[in-house]
Amino acid sequence: MKQVLVDVRPWNKELAITALESGADGIITDSAERVRELGRITVIAPDGDLVPGEDIIEITIKSTEDQDAAMELARRTPVIVHTPDWTVIPLENLVAVADSVIAVVKNLREA
Repeated sequence: MKQVLVDVRPWNKELAITALESGADGIITDSAERVRELGRITVIAPDGDLVPGEDIIEITIKSTEDQDAAMELARRTPVIVHTPDWTVIPLENLVAVADSVIAVVKNLREA
């Protein structure tokens, strides 16, 4: 199941409003308070509904070792995966292990 999380770091109020109005599933930010002033949505922030490093992990994959670490983490907790090139590290490898993998894309077409 696809979920759309919108990263508004650094803070971008217009993007946060667009995410809320468009039905995004969550917003990633540095401060949940700003988002909560705008509306109700899942907030991923140090003071949010999901706390990075505790409830959800962000990892950048640049090597097979990073991919292995992401696979291990995804077995236990949701993982937001950043990678410079999905052709090198295919997303299918990670999704096969767990459905808690969240891929970072630049636009909805990439999703």
